[in-house]
Amino acid sequence: MSPKKDIALELEEIWTLLTNGSMAEARKRIEALGPARIPREHVGRLGFLIRRADRPRDAAAYLRRYVYRGGRTLPSATDEEMAEYAMSIGQLGAIPEALSLLEGVSEERYPNATIHRAMLMFSEHRYAESIPILRRLVAREGVARVLHFSARARLAHALAMEEFVKPVDQREFRVIAQALLDDPEVTREHGRVRRYALMILAWEPLFDRDFSRAIERLEALRVECESADDHGGLLEAELWLGVARLNRATEAQAALGAIGEWETIRISEFYLGLLANDLPLLSRLYLGTPHTAFKLRVGAVFQSRGLPLPSGAEWRLGQGTAEPLVIEVANGVRPGSQGYLKEGQVMQRVFAILASDFYRPLRLAEMHSVLYPGAHYESFSGSERVHRVVRRLRGWFREQGLPLTVVEDGG
Repeated sequence: MSPKKDIALELEEIWTLLTNGSMAEARKRIEALGPARIPREHVGRLGFLIRRADRPRDAAAYLRRYVYRGGRTLPSATDEEMAEYAMSIGQLGAIPEALSLLEGVSEERYPNATIHRAMLMFSEHRYAESIPILRRLVAREGVARVLHFSARARLAHALAMEEFVKPVDQREFRVIAQALLDDPEVTREHGRVRRYALMILAWEPLFDRDFSRAIERLEALRVECESADDHGGLLEAELWLGVARLNRATEAQAALGAIGEWETIRISEFYLGLLANDLPLLSRLYLGTPHTAFKLRVGAVFQSRGLPLPSGAEWRLGQGTAEPLVIEVANGVRPGSQGYLKEGQVMQRVFAILASDFYRPLRLAEMHSVLYPGAHYESFSGSERVHRVVRRLRGWFREQGLPLTVVEDGG
């Protein structure tokens, strides 16, 4: 066997380890390969594997030298390298830059770029925008079967999020998800896709307030997840079971938050608020979500009921009984005090960004994208720019005697 063939075989064995859930062994094999010595034709694939081994920062650092130089994209970068670099920085939070890079990738030469675009849009709840992209991938011939099935499942997911208000006979997502369940190849070889389809079908009775039927379907999904040792799927089933019972599944939420599934929690909270007619919860979602598409979704509920959109709320930190120290996030003003953050300047903007999301901690790359729109994110220099502003903000908190600080946990 030639060295090149040995490397190709090794990469496929690592992929098999990842698909079987052997994350630690896959990471060990990647490190043993010595990424710097990999021939160029395998760089994109290795970047993909590093990212899928839950190391998007390492994948971005590895691929950047092949994609960027002097702040410009390199014409020599392959579609695979560009797409995997884009997805890596997108997972780190630099979604606008990632989507911009993916627009320059040929979906015909690297179909995975299509699913990457859709997944990044999902992370901002931009389901309507993802639908035509996913339809193109589903219709394309010659796509790997696993990618084809994944695209169909994600299309059903996106349609479900858009069609939940439609009559039953106008719901395309149900037809797509049921077809996946009825496909023997999916049942035999693609258990994760099958469980995805089961979850989507469980949403339909939930949308129709047929809670007993929704619970029945979610319990069946729960059993399949347990049998397949699918921990993430099991947590999602428990999360949606809470919604079907009109209760918050706090343990499932905490566990999903620990693995970064914040947006899954957020969308479940939306349906819980909608089905339980919990206007305070919907107000919290509206005010504590930075994603435009999601805010429009929540705002439409208020408008459909003839109610004004939530315009502001007090976010109380701590349990003290003393006179509260107040600061207005939108403009940096401290009522009754000389201290303030000048509106529009970088410290006030970073404070507003940090207070913009009640559900998920903000990532450095995400903050960089908002503070410096259009600037390329690079993990060291980009993170340092954000850190400098955060250090200044911490200092201002101390100067003003505010019992606040900014905590970083893993970037």
